[in-house]
Amino acid sequence: MRFLFQAAEEINAGAKAMIADGALDGVSEIYGLHNLPTLAAGRIATRAGPLMGSVDRIEIDIEGKGGHGAIPDQCIDPIVAASAVVLSLQTAISRELSPFAPAVVTVGSLQAGEANNVIPHRACLTGTVRTFAPEVQSAMPERLERLVTRIAEGYRCRAELRYIPQTPVLVSHDDCLAYAERAIDRLLGRERRVQAEPTMAGEDFSVYLQRVPGCFFWLGSGPETGAEQAFGLHHPRFTLNEACLPVGAAALAAIALERLTAGRA
Repeated sequence: MRFLFQAAEEINAGAKAMIADGALDGVSEIYGLHNLPTLAAGRIATRAGPLMGSVDRIEIDIEGKGGHGAIPDQCIDPIVAASAVVLSLQTAISRELSPFAPAVVTVGSLQAGEANNVIPHRACLTGTVRTFAPEVQSAMPERLERLVTRIAEGYRCRAELRYIPQTPVLVSHDDCLAYAERAIDRLLGRERRVQAEPTMAGEDFSVYLQRVPGCFFWLGSGPETGAEQAFGLHHPRFTLNEACLPVGAAALAAIALERLTAGRA
């Protein structure tokens, strides 16, 4: 049995580094959890199939020709091109993917210029791409490259897209999910385990699951009443109900005992 304390998950680098360091050497199965403040402490949520989305990063540079804001005809405005790119990226989802293939493209930053009366020569954008199926994730680089470069060309600009794959879709293995659910039900009672809703939030535990079978689940960390209205993950007013800590430790221990008893640990 081996305990892995998660490192650098928020930058999608920890699992890869730990695997490179040998953390999965000799490991046949892996189980993990993440706290969920919108689920009451003392409850656990599991799900068959995709639970969390893939995570990729995009970086876009758009170059035009700077100049005076009052003389746009002598310039090539990268801000206008960038604005068109942001809007057009949404068509990669709404018009090129099936409505039954969830995906998200979000531009989180757009930086260009410093003065109100100057057209800058460059605009820089960063964003995130989330999908719920490996085949959709693998097709996104070409799709976004085409949209970004050709939309920019239409505005007389030159664009470069850097597509940075980070983590795959998180999908628990069916057998491991069944083991975990059985152990959790024995520990807490079936009534305290609920079905998790899928989310496009990502988790680099999915990198472990690419290499060995396993299961990942949500540990309720919210108030005992009204958890659905609690402040969620990454909110500045997020509050952890520490009553969840012994529940999470006991759940992982119960799963380990379940697997050891079965002679598969």
